[in-house]
Amino acid sequence: MSITKKTYVNDPKDIPTGEHYAILFSRSTFVPGDERSRTNPGHGYGDETVKSWDYVVYPNRQEWEKEISELSKPANYQRNRFVPLISSRPVVEMSIVVKITDAQEKHDACGKCSTPFSEDSINGGRCTNCGTLIFPAETMKP
Repeated sequence: MSITKKTYVNDPKDIPTGEHYAILFSRSTFVPGDERSRTNPGHGYGDETVKSWDYVVYPNRQEWEKEISELSKPANYQRNRFVPLISSRPVVEMSIVVKITDAQEKHDACGKCSTPFSEDSINGGRCTNCGTLIFPAETMKP
């Protein structure tokens, strides 16, 4: 995703990959309680202040520095409520590997509690120590 103007990011997928210039703005929103909490203390939903961050991405270093300069002026009410960042979002690749083995032939202990398998430690396909399903009872060898 290429940023061509100052952009408020609302979804993680909208954060550009690679290095980019951004500013985090601290924000708080007052949420008044419901009527029941005012008339019957201890009931309903009381007042609360929700704190959050806005992530704003800039298309280039010049616009980012200009914004920092404006925000840093003494008359700006936000001058202590922002964090400038030079950020880098890596590209993450994930893969899933599925390996299927015969549980009775390939495993010699319970994967959860490490109890060694033996004739006495397996009861109906479950570990007798922790109850974890090891393999269906009908697949057990005599």
